[in-house]
Amino acid sequence: MSINSVNLQFGKELARIANSNIRGWTHRALFMAPEAFWSEPSSKSGKYHPEDERGDQGLLTHTKRASEVLETLLDSAAGKFDANDQDVMRSAILIHDLCSCFGKSHPLMVRGYLFGESNREFVNDPCGAHIIDIASRHMGRWGCDRPDSEMAWFVHYADNIAAKLHIFMATQAEPRPVCVATAEEEAALCPG
Repeated sequence: MSINSVNLQFGKELARIANSNIRGWTHRALFMAPEAFWSEPSSKSGKYHPEDERGDQGLLTHTKRASEVLETLLDSAAGKFDANDQDVMRSAILIHDLCSCFGKSHPLMVRGYLFGESNREFVNDPCGAHIIDIASRHMGRWGCDRPDSEMAWFVHYADNIAAKLHIFMATQAEPRPVCVATAEEEAALCPG
């Protein structure tokens, strides 16, 4: 994947990362992503993700969606995390499924993939190690490494909610009939 392609696919998400070191690290990690990350579905079984994530570029769709969910969670928890911690979580959600094309143990494979022999620059980067630790815990209770911090739980929640949106959408209640109150009924309900 070219640097321009990374910018094209994740420009908005990368721009949210204020810390230039974290943003640069995340950009490099995405640039190094396996080719399958850019084209594969997010769920081959079809069980765990919405339909639009099960086809071509499903991982991209899921990753972008999970990033949006994380932004909503961070907005709801305003003041809970400092700017740097928010940027670490933003980075972690962007790389959480970087190696999902390798199977169920993908959370643990991100560390090895990015810290491999050919990627020595990442080995000595404590910022990257922290991001990968949080990203590797994104599967929550279903993963080998369970979240061990509030930041890791937030990334897990964002991933899980994004993957389950199809359930929420399918179970919405039928539209309720609009009830029109008479003037007398409205006056009784809303005096004054």
